[in-house]
Amino acid sequence: LAEQVVTQPVYFSLKDTDNHKPLYARIRITDNKGHYWPPRGHQKHVRTGWRQDVGGDVKVVDKTYAYVKSEFIVDLPTGEYRIEAVKGMEYIPSTASFSVIKNKNIPIELTVKRHINMQTKGWYAGDTHTHFLGADNTHLEMQAEDLNVVNVLATKWGELITNQAQVIGAPNPVSTPKHIVYFNQEARHEWLGHTILHPVRELIYPLSWGGPTAGVPGGSDFPPMAHQADAAHKQGGMVTWAHFPNPFGELAVDVALGKIDTVDLFTLGDAFKGEPSPIDWWYKFLNLGFRLPATAGTDKMTNTQITGSARVYAHIPDADFNYDNWIEALRHGRSFVTTGPMIFFKVNGKDIGTVLKLKGNEIVHLEAEVVSPHDQYPLETFEIIHNGKVIAALDNVSGQTTMKLEKEVVVMESSWFAARTYGGQPLPYNIYVNSKGMPPMAHTSPIYV
Repeated sequence: LAEQVVTQPVYFSLKDTDNHKPLYARIRITDNKGHYWPPRGHQKHVRTGWRQDVGGDVKVVDKTYAYVKSEFIVDLPTGEYRIEAVKGMEYIPSTASFSVIKNKNIPIELTVKRHINMQTKGWYAGDTHTHFLGADNTHLEMQAEDLNVVNVLATKWGELITNQAQVIGAPNPVSTPKHIVYFNQEARHEWLGHTILHPVRELIYPLSWGGPTAGVPGGSDFPPMAHQADAAHKQGGMVTWAHFPNPFGELAVDVALGKIDTVDLFTLGDAFKGEPSPIDWWYKFLNLGFRLPATAGTDKMTNTQITGSARVYAHIPDADFNYDNWIEALRHGRSFVTTGPMIFFKVNGKDIGTVLKLKGNEIVHLEAEVVSPHDQYPLETFEIIHNGKVIAALDNVSGQTTMKLEKEVVVMESSWFAARTYGGQPLPYNIYVNSKGMPPMAHTSPIYV
């Protein structure tokens, strides 16, 4: 511990490699024996239990990281050290070695380089689903992980109620124009289902109900999830099925009745695995004609989960970015979900979420691209999907960072198209209970014909 040895303050700054602007990041400093040294205000030994000190620090398997602003101080004894800085999915992790010499105070600057800038293309990233974070830590983590929106969800766990006092029906005051913290609501019943209600102008009660763990022993199973969805829609809110498709109880009925606006396709684990998998369930609904855009959130509840490690990008090309415009982009399916890869898709030159009106027996031109540094997010396949079936595919046998697909298809009936990419190697970024982490994967919301 720093308190047990003679130390001196070492001053650090983090900047963007290309424009030298200050940036926030997730950092890890270790000595030549591999021991972790936390910045001032951070713990060396971070608790990882459910609802324990959530926010500000995180453990990636056995490695502890601290979320820091662009300038920070670490108290270190003399010796040799290594610093690692990670900043979301659009930057390449950066490392550097440095020495601490007695009575020599040499500031250390580390730069982190972008490999892609999604905001310049009109894409804004968010995490729809986190818990227990305070406003300041949310704002710190979202900037460090390069997110534009984070939902922190009030809810009820038996008799325990969390975050309800922060629900004000507007962005939290810590928010800045490009980094919006919004406290919303998760409605929870352990059989009927879980839904994210966002934005809510005021809380919709009950927050959770039924038996444990959402409710209490002997708790009533009324109301149905549909009632909560109607109340959210009356407030102008959007209803997302959390960690789709489970719990499955009321899902099919609510989709059929038009109560569900989007589904969180990526949350924990591998969305491509299972019999049927979350992807398979989604395709079943799409093939029945229901338009269900994809969204994503981490369901962060512990310090083993990285905010934004499952995220949704919303396209806002012609309007200023704000929370309401971001929600409307999600509602209309101008979105893709990812655990790292950046994916793009067009049909006849039209973007994700478009509805094309054709007369039948017409040729459509499909274009897809994925950008993903292979050492960070090792992808194996890249595919175009038509009504749930793969119609074009590329195997990434050479470890490419960029892959492109094009195909022409004769469309005979109403259809949907999407692009997806996948790699089977689990990433350690969103581990909770029995989850082994998520693989590198991305999926667009559909383009409808």
